[in-house]
Amino acid sequence: MTHPRRIYGHPACDCIAQTLPMVEARLKAIGAIKHDLSGLVTQGCYRSRNKASAGTHAGGGVWDVKASLVDTPAKRLAWRESGWAMWHRQPHEGPWAAHGHGVVIGCPHLSWAARRQIRAYRRGRNGLRSNRRDQGPRVPIRNWKHAVKSWRKPSRPKPKPRRHSDTPSVSINHLRRARYADPPKPGTGLGPFAGEVRVLETALVKTGWLRRQHVDGHYGTSTVQAVQGFQRKHSHARRPDGWLGPRELRRLFRLARMRVKVTK
Repeated sequence: MTHPRRIYGHPACDCIAQTLPMVEARLKAIGAIKHDLSGLVTQGCYRSRNKASAGTHAGGGVWDVKASLVDTPAKRLAWRESGWAMWHRQPHEGPWAAHGHGVVIGCPHLSWAARRQIRAYRRGRNGLRSNRRDQGPRVPIRNWKHAVKSWRKPSRPKPKPRRHSDTPSVSINHLRRARYADPPKPGTGLGPFAGEVRVLETALVKTGWLRRQHVDGHYGTSTVQAVQGFQRKHSHARRPDGWLGPRELRRLFRLARMRVKVTK
C-alpha cells in the first residue's frame, strides 16, 4: 500500500496527483473551473466506511467530485481524455446526491471494487449493479500514464500545405531565343516566350533602364539597348551583347526587388 498524500484536503495516491494538472488544464480550457479543483472534491481515496461506495474508495485512484464538473459531455470528456473513467452519478441510481465518480485507469492502488468498475467501463457500461449502458462520451481508452505522456509531449506544428508557387520563372535559353527570333517591329505577333520577356522588361523598368511604354513582350531594340546599358554599368562589359547570363539576371532581379526563378 502506498502512503497517501492529501490534495485539496482529501487523500490521494500518486496516480491522481500526476493526472490533476492535465485534468485541471482541460477543465479550465472549457470554462468548467477558474483555477483548480479546490473545494470541488467530495470524497477521496482510502475510505471504506461509506457503504454507498461499495468498497470502491477503499483503495487509491478513486475520487468523487461535485456534479458541476461532470454534468456535460464536454466536462466528462476532459476527465476521460486524462485517463479517468468518470461517470455522472444521478440520485435515481443509488443512495447519493448527484456527483461525479472517477476511477484512474491503470492505477495499481485500486480496490477490487474499483477494478471491477474499470472492467465495466471498458465494456461500455456504467460500473453499477444495474450494468446499464455508459452515458458517454466514448473515447479511446488509455491508462493514465499514456494520457500524461501524450499530454506532456510537445505537439509538432502541422506542416503548411504546399501551394502552387506564384513566383515567375525566366529561362536564359528562352530569352536568348527571343532575342534573335522575335520580330524587330512592334505591333507584330508575340513569340512563345513573350511572358518571360515581359518579366525581364519589368525588371529593367524598375531599375530605370527602360521606359514603361516599351514593355510589350518583344525582345526588340529598346529592350536590347536597356540590357546593354545594364551590362555596361554592372558587368563592366566593353562590348555588351544584349542578353544576360544567370548571374547578371539574378543581380537585375535583386536590384529590382523581384522574386524570379532563373533557370537554364
